[in-house]
Amino acid sequence: MVSLRDKKLLLALGTILLIVPLTYLAFSYAGPTSTQSHLLGWAFSDNIGWVSFSGNNYGFEISDDGKIEGYAWSDNIGWISFMEEDLSGCPEPPCLAEVEFTQYSDDFIGCPDNICRLSGWARALSGMEEEDGFDGWISLDEGYFKREEGEKKNISGWFWGDKVIGWIQLGDDSGEYHFSDSLRTAYNFPPERAYDLEVKMGSEELCGSGEDFTPSFEWSHSDLEGDPARYTIDFITPSNIEEIDVGRWTYPGEESVSLNFGSGFWDTDFEWYLLGEDDKERVVESDSHQFTSPKHHYPIVSFKWFPEEPVVGEIIEFDATSTVLGGGQTLDQADWIWEFETEADYEVSGDDTPTPSLLISKESIGDSIEVRLTVDDREGYRCSSQWKTISESLGYPFPEWEEVDL
Repeated sequence: MVSLRDKKLLLALGTILLIVPLTYLAFSYAGPTSTQSHLLGWAFSDNIGWVSFSGNNYGFEISDDGKIEGYAWSDNIGWISFMEEDLSGCPEPPCLAEVEFTQYSDDFIGCPDNICRLSGWARALSGMEEEDGFDGWISLDEGYFKREEGEKKNISGWFWGDKVIGWIQLGDDSGEYHFSDSLRTAYNFPPERAYDLEVKMGSEELCGSGEDFTPSFEWSHSDLEGDPARYTIDFITPSNIEEIDVGRWTYPGEESVSLNFGSGFWDTDFEWYLLGEDDKERVVESDSHQFTSPKHHYPIVSFKWFPEEPVVGEIIEFDATSTVLGGGQTLDQADWIWEFETEADYEVSGDDTPTPSLLISKESIGDSIEVRLTVDDREGYRCSSQWKTISESLGYPFPEWEEVDL
């Protein structure tokens, strides 16, 4: 932003309480305009009337360190500067116009109890010379706004300028003094840190993924202003895993994403964190979270049966074509749980082995049979197959026949 020191407006003040309206002078301004300004609307003084904080070629910017830069306009005393170069020699340091943000971490800022107070000074450029009749200083110390939901927050309280300017009314958060377009801020806070980082890697996440490690990464994030953020998962260990872009914008709440690390990351120590980025490309880093992946993959459960189209009175033979590690155990050392869903009468043998058999009663015509297999490797890793339909409707066997000589 450029200083208006050399473009200040000259006033002819008859007396210290007489304010002569000034003609608006256009100038080249490199700061935000009314559509971009972090301060919007109007304030009011009984002495100098309305003060505008944004227009076609002027406005304000509030940086993430709280620094306020820009110009306000009064038809009676002209430009009011919040620029650092115009504020040296203020009546009582610190002179810089700013919002008193609190730096809670390297990348997260806020305000104590969500009350953001203004401090420092502004100055009417028409009061910078001794012959102007007043010094132009305006104290910002009685102004504040609440960090709360919504894109724009009303700025409440007062500014004070001794002598000519007097009290400048900003509004009151009770609503008592608010006018239709009172002063407000459109400053948007950086995204908040993600929290409650967790990795789920139980049977729900790892059964059905074969030999691949497929955990679910979960976290929560909040934002008083309701802004969305996008996240990148970064790994401290193992160091050979590149960052993973979650690839979508998410609004405040709970979020999760399932990742496939392939088969080479069992029994591995992980440390990870999240980088959150808002739509203004501001990034915030979460705390890190550690976990260790399971020793080996979960049971890969499958089975087949013969005959493929059974009928009543037949023995159905099952064969578990499953893969079980269990620390090098054999299939016989795992637990096999066979479930049969049917109204048919049947007898089963070997239902705690990989190869049970099922005899269906001849009276079970028309009944259906569904089967599910669960495998537990006795190390806490347990998976189940889907229910499989063996027969939708059991039928009679084909009649036996024998050739005879006539």
